[in-house]
Formats: sequence, structure tokens, C-alpha cells
Amino acid sequence: MRGRIIGFDVGGSNIRAANYTSDGRICIKRICDSVIGDKSGLLGTIRNLVKNPDNYFKGDIYSFGLPGPVHDQTLLRAPPLELNEPISASELEDLLDGTVVFNNDVNNAALSELNLGAGIKHDLSSFFLLTLSSGIGGALVLNNKVCNEFPCEFGHTVVERNELKANKCSCGNFGCWGGQASGYGILKMAQRELGSSEIVTGRRIELRRTEDIFQLAGDETNREGFISSALIRGIRDYNAQGIGNIVNVFGEIPIVIMGGLGLNQFERIIPGKEDIARYTINPVPNVLRSELGDDGGLLGAYIYARGLRNEP
Repeated sequence: MRGRIIGFDVGGSNIRAANYTSDGRICIKRICDSVIGDKSGLLGTIRNLVKNPDNYFKGDIYSFGLPGPVHDQTLLRAPPLELNEPISASELEDLLDGTVVFNNDVNNAALSELNLGAGIKHDLSSFFLLTLSSGIGGALVLNNKVCNEFPCEFGHTVVERNELKANKCSCGNFGCWGGQASGYGILKMAQRELGSSEIVTGRRIELRRTEDIFQLAGDETNREGFISSALIRGIRDYNAQGIGNIVNVFGEIPIVIMGGLGLNQFERIIPGKEDIARYTINPVPNVLRSELGDDGGLLGAYIYARGLRNEP
């Protein structure tokens, strides 16, 4: 495959698109709202990004990171997008007039972390990438290779069994780590808990973003702030359970945190080693913060497509 690469990182909240310089740096980036529960609407939004008259995202190869299992260049399902029907790369090729390649979004992010992030800065040949955003995902890197054969869906391990507290996850189960501690889960729990606060205080709290909960938690002198602070402590414990499960399986390999929620609220929701140790019998590894920001998925999309072109 030869030609200009355009990268896409498709998530439950946003669709990100980028073009690149000749050495793989992001040149122009565009972000739009994602489309939930509507396959044709999702494909149409992607097509409009590419067919925009400015031609910034017109390319020869379109490399997609997608939020779900990918097999034989087909997205089998995408719980964060509420899609249970498959999407094949060939469907998008017909819309975009170019070659389309699919990869799991977290595996793309792991490629960027290995080649541009922690793999270089901390000289890590093996690590676990944990993304905390609108959902929770993971990818395993062993001996400088992203292990695509291991789905690493730790976000769908159950961390809450109390029926009054367990949210329904996008996978259909209740109490999954991703359903409790992702941006989706935090917002849902806050709306439930602070809805009861309105009955007591008479004040209506508008919650549209996870950032609203963290802002409320900064002031524990009122009921809403107290409830929000308690909720965040609970999120931190869910994350301790989830990370403990990862350590139980993979042992003492470092864990790298990525994703908007994980990066922006790292100090408040990522537990310390002593908290994680309560949920594992293995030594707790270092938990590191990615320095690639929100661009990890887009950078990985380029690296993935470049690898398919057999370029160094």
C-alpha cells in the first residue's frame, strides 16, 4: 500500500481525524461528536469529514481505530457506540474511495505508546496500556509487540454487585468496571446520587459532563460536594479492583494510563500501590501516566498503517 495516510480514532464521545507530516507527526486534526446507535449515521459522519471541500482529510489509506473487537478487517460490535451489527472495511472503502484498514482503538494507542511514549522514555519493552475515557479498555505489550490476540477486556469484569449501585454496562451486564468507573459510569452514578440530593436541598444540579462532578467535589461544605467527593473515592476503589485484576493476570509489568478521564483526573482516580495491593496477591507494578495526551490513538493509526506498508 502506498499513498497519503489519514487516521481516525473513533470513540463513544468523539470522532477524531488527522492528517500527518511525512515523518508521522499530526499536522491537522479535527474532532466531532460521535454517533451513537446509528450505523448509517456514523458512516455518514466519517464520509462528510473526508469529503469536506477543504480536502484536508482526503487520502489514499484510511486507518481506523475502533472501540470493539476487530477480526478480518471487520468491526464485530462496538458497545460504546451501541452498535451490535458488524461494519466491514470494504463498506467504508465504497464511501471513501480509498483503502481502509481497521484496528482496535486501544491496540492503536498501544502502538503509539510503544514507539513514541513510555516504550521510549521509560525504555519499556513490556507494559499494559489502560485507557480510562467514555469506556475502559486495555492492551498488552510484550517484548516490543502489541498482543492483538489478547482482547484484554478488563473493563467488563464485575466490580460492583450491589444491585442498588450497579450500573447497566454497554455490554448488557450490570456492575462492570467500565459501567462504574468510565466517564459514562461516573456521570450515571452522579445523576442518581445527586438526584436524591435535590429532594433534600431543593437545589437542582445540572450534570452533563464528568468534569461537573469533579468541580462539585472541590467543596465539601455543601451536600452536593460531599456526595461527589464520596463518589470519587468509590471510583478510585473500583479502579483499584480493576487494576488489581490486571496485576493478578499479568504480574509486575508496568501499567500506563491513557484516555481523557485517566489523564485529566489521574491524581484523583488512580489508586496508589497500597490500595491496589488489597486486590492482588502479586507485587504491584508502577502505574505511569502517558505523555501522549489525546493523540495516542491518532498517532497509533498512522503507525499501524505505516506498518502495513512495510515502512520502517
